[in-house]
Amino acid sequence: DVFIPMNSYGDPRGFAFVTCAQEDLEAVMAATDGAELMGRTLSVNPPLKAGEKEERKKTAAPRRQKLYVGNLSFYTTEETLTEVFE
Repeated sequence: DVFIPMNSYGDPRGFAFVTCAQEDLEAVMAATDGAELMGRTLSVNPPLKAGEKEERKKTAAPRRQKLYVGNLSFYTTEETLTEVFE
C-alpha cells in the first residue's frame, strides 16, 4: 500500500507512506533506505506521530507497519514507488 500526500494544488509533497508486513520491516528499510529513485536518494524510516521528535517506545507489534519515505521527486507516482518496494 502506497500513499503520497498531495498539496492544495494536487501536487505531491515530496514524501510518502508505504505499508509493509511487520516481519519484513527491517529488510525493507535496509534495502530501500539510501536507494536512488528518479535521481534522488530515498530516506526510509518508521513514521513519527504529528509533532513527535523523539524515538517512540515499542508497543505490541502490528502485523503491518507504515514507513515514512522522504526526499521523493515531485514527479514520483504510486506506481514508480511501488516498484521500489516490491
